[in-house]
Amino acid sequence: MNVLAFGTLLATGFTACAEFGSYAFVHPVIRHLPPEQHLRVEKGLLRTFGRVMPTLMTACVVLSWSFALTPASRSPLAQRLLVAAAVSLGAARRGGGRPDAVRRPG
Repeated sequence: MNVLAFGTLLATGFTACAEFGSYAFVHPVIRHLPPEQHLRVEKGLLRTFGRVMPTLMTACVVLSWSFALTPASRSPLAQRLLVAAAVSLGAARRGGGRPDAVRRPG
């Protein structure tokens, strides 16, 4: 595995795990908090994730495109699948953040 492949796997894996963990495990718990604490936690998460995730998500798109377009000893089908994956990742990133990231409870 080359450095580009490893970096792409590391960045996309970490970003996906952070997003999934937040969505699947953190948000269901904080939804049951009283409104004041819920909003405080949401603001804290937004502040923390807001520093890191935009950069990581952009890096994931750039690394995925770079890896997909790098000629290597891959079959044409694998190359097309990599480009399709990079396009879908770019389209998802272009869609922006989740509009429900900061909701007012109640």
